[in-house]
Amino acid sequence: MKTIRTHAAAAALLLFPLAAIVAQPAAAQHAVAAPAAVRSLALDSSAGLAPGAVLRVRMAATPGARNANVTLGKSGVRIALREQAPGHYVGSYTVRRADRIDPRQRMTARAAWRGGTTVAQGFSFPPAFQALAMGNAARRDRQAPRVIGLTPSNGDRVEERGRTFIHARLADQGSGVDARSVRLLVDGLNVTGDARITDDEIAYRERLGRGQHSAELVVRDHAGNVTRTAWTFRVV
Repeated sequence: MKTIRTHAAAAALLLFPLAAIVAQPAAAQHAVAAPAAVRSLALDSSAGLAPGAVLRVRMAATPGARNANVTLGKSGVRIALREQAPGHYVGSYTVRRADRIDPRQRMTARAAWRGGTTVAQGFSFPPAFQALAMGNAARRDRQAPRVIGLTPSNGDRVEERGRTFIHARLADQGSGVDARSVRLLVDGLNVTGDARITDDEIAYRERLGRGQHSAELVVRDHAGNVTRTAWTFRVV
């Protein structure tokens, strides 16, 4: 009975009015033909992202698009939209058991008009989807993130050619890498603010003098598991 109540509460959490979950794009829109634009995107579900759940998408955009669709992160799921009323596009999708939809990723809306195509990136899933996914992943996740392919590698010798490039790949199979937690120290100095950090990599360039140098990388996942990697290299 407790399990039934838990699933019912999760479903109820997702079934709030669409007006409450309208997302705004985090990235700038790239439009070929002004003033064609995607203004907002809304998503709700009958049962979260469980197999058999029906996802409903509503998009507000310039009227008259010849075709439009929404892609759900990197899952490969693309939902076709039709214009229900001028400027209002709708579509639906039934989640399949084989689908791997990650609500921590972003949605992308595309629409084509006579003058060209608009791609609006960076729409977030509604917070309720993210909260459920993060909570489930965090409860299962006991493995710390992995740091892969250090550049320079430990003990490596690097020729002094302008700025030294420091790079690492980040991976986590559980709750995912928390990019905001990543810290990079070079010779004891916190250089995180000057590094380029994503969910799966960190890159940093700096003009380092000849001699021995140290680096330390601290990475956490969303479940709180932490990995600390320290290494040294020499600039010659």
